[in-house]
Amino acid sequence: MRIMQVEKTLVSTNRIKEMGHRPLLVVRDKVGGT
Repeated sequence: MRIMQVEKTLVSTNRIKEMGHRPLLVVRDKVGGT
């Protein structure tokens, strides 16, 4: 289940990158801690 969440997050990041939403990317980075 954890892996599924990570995959979903990766997809979300890809979508955000395409849209160019920097704030969301920052939030994802904070949550993911990359």
